[in-house]
Amino acid sequence: MTPAGKPNNILVDHEYQQAFTCMLQGPFPRPWLETVVPEVEGWLRGVNDRSRIGLFWASDLDSLWADAAFEISRRTDGGRFISPGAFRHTLANMDAGSLALHLRITGPVMTFSLGNDLEVAENSARRFLAGRRISAAITIIEFSANPNDNGTEKRKPIYHAAGSIERQVRARYLALAP
Repeated sequence: MTPAGKPNNILVDHEYQQAFTCMLQGPFPRPWLETVVPEVEGWLRGVNDRSRIGLFWASDLDSLWADAAFEISRRTDGGRFISPGAFRHTLANMDAGSLALHLRITGPVMTFSLGNDLEVAENSARRFLAGRRISAAITIIEFSANPNDNGTEKRKPIYHAAGSIERQVRARYLALAP
């Protein structure tokens, strides 16, 4: 174990980061998945047994996209969807589930919606790896792009008048060292 308590036999094999701006009333799944998915698929090329790969997802947005989709449905479709307010802390599961299905990952899939504590996804992945419950992990962290954030203040999403928001995403592939 390292001094910080993290297992030192876990490597970050691949990392991908992207900053983007998207419309609040954008579609499910998250718009940036179109660029992340091919990158992550490349990491998994040649991996036949995906039952021992975990997906750990953290976001500081809660249900922002779902809230917008619900509001649109009330106006255009007669309110055919359930209010996301009933599922505020579980809605990130939809995006993580979509990604896991697309990548054919059948290991554990966990989502975290804890405001600023976004490292919980990677810490959980590291614990699963250290306990040899999985052989590899993909972590996705989606957060507000706040250049003045020093980690001590709550991140506040940066909204624009045109109904868009600035976001950052970081994807990592973690594996046990040989």
